[in-house]
Amino acid sequence: MMKTKPLILLLAVLIFSCSEDKTSGENQTKNILEGLTYKVDTVVVDPGEELLNLQWGLRLAGLNESKSKIFLLNEVNTTLAEIDLDALKLAEIHQLEKEGPNGIGEYISDLSVLGGDRFMLSSFRSSGIFNTSGEKLADLNFSPKEIEGIESDDDMPMTNGLTINAEGTKAFALPGNFFEGTRDLAVVDVASKTGKLIDIPAMDIAGDFRIVLKSDEMMSVYVEEVEITPILDKFYITTSVSSDIYRYDPKLDSLELFSFTPTLFPSVKSGTVKNEVSSQEEFESEMQKLSTQVGFEKLLWDEESSRFYRFARKFYPREDEEAPRKVDVFLMALDKDLNLIGEIQLDDLKSVPSYPFFKDGELWSYVNVEDELGFAVFTFDF
Repeated sequence: MMKTKPLILLLAVLIFSCSEDKTSGENQTKNILEGLTYKVDTVVVDPGEELLNLQWGLRLAGLNESKSKIFLLNEVNTTLAEIDLDALKLAEIHQLEKEGPNGIGEYISDLSVLGGDRFMLSSFRSSGIFNTSGEKLADLNFSPKEIEGIESDDDMPMTNGLTINAEGTKAFALPGNFFEGTRDLAVVDVASKTGKLIDIPAMDIAGDFRIVLKSDEMMSVYVEEVEITPILDKFYITTSVSSDIYRYDPKLDSLELFSFTPTLFPSVKSGTVKNEVSSQEEFESEMQKLSTQVGFEKLLWDEESSRFYRFARKFYPREDEEAPRKVDVFLMALDKDLNLIGEIQLDDLKSVPSYPFFKDGELWSYVNVEDELGFAVFTFDF
C-alpha cells in the first residue's frame, strides 16, 4: 500500500487588514507582518568523509530541544547522522541495527529526539525508544485494546502521530480508522498502560478529503495530515485541511480549540472529492482538486519572539506537466496564547519552506545544494 501525503514545498512581503476570532489587547488592530522584509543566506553542512543520504530530504530527521543538533536517519544502512547546526558539520555517525532485540525495523515514518542520547522511531506497526549506542530502551507497541481505560477491539499499535513527553512517561497518539480518516487523541501512561481517548471533532474534517484508489493492479491512499506537535510542555494538534488548532495541556488534562478567520485565504478546505476511485487518472484528478484549495502546514514555534507561525498554500491548476506548479504562499503569526496577530501573502516565494524550523530567531529551511545538506536561513525584519 502506498500512502501519499500532501505535497509540501519557500518567503517575502505584502499587506493585509486583520480580522480575528481571537485577539489580544495590544494587537487588536495591528498586523505585525505588514511590511515584513527579510534576507536569506544559504549554509551548507560539512559532512567530512561521509555521504549523507538526502533521497528523502529531512523526512526522517529530528531536532534536539535547543536546535543545536539535527539527527538524520539513513534507512538503507541503518545509521543515524548527528549533525552540529552551530558548527555546520557532521559530528558523528551512530550505527543502528535493523533486526534483532535492538532492531529499528522497517518503513520508519517518524524520528523524534527525546533529550540526552535518546530518540524515538515509529513505523506503521511498531515504535520504540533507542539511544545513540544502538540499544533499544523501550517498546511502544501498545494497541488500544491493551490500554486499560480505552474500550477498543483494535489490534493495531497506536503509532499514528505517536509523540512522547521528554521524560518518556506519557505517550500521545492519534488512533482511528485510517480509511475513514477519523481520529481521537490518545493519552497513555507508558508504565501502567492506562489511558483514555479524547474526542477531537474539529479534526474529523480531514477524513472528508481522503482518496482511496482500488484497482486490480494497485491500491493507493491519500489522507490529509493530522499531526501532534510538542512545544514546551504542551501538545498542539493540527490538520492540513483547516487553520483550527487544538492545545492539550497534560498537567491540567485540558483540551482547548482555537479557530481563526484569516482574510487573505480561506480558513478551511471546501467542496467534495470522490473518496473512492478506480483508476490512476481519477486519483490524480481528485488530488488536483485538493491541491488547488488552501492547505496548511505544521505549527512552528519561535522561542526568541515567543510566537507561533504557520504557513498556508494554494496551488494553481497544472498547465504544463514539465514546469513547476505555481503556488500562492501565505504566513500566519500567532502570539503565545494563540491569538492571530498577523498574516501576509509571500509573493516572492515559489514554494513553501521545506522541513522548516526556527533556530535563534531565524527560520531555517532544508535545501539540497548539489547533493549536500544545506539550509536557507531567513532573517526577518518586522
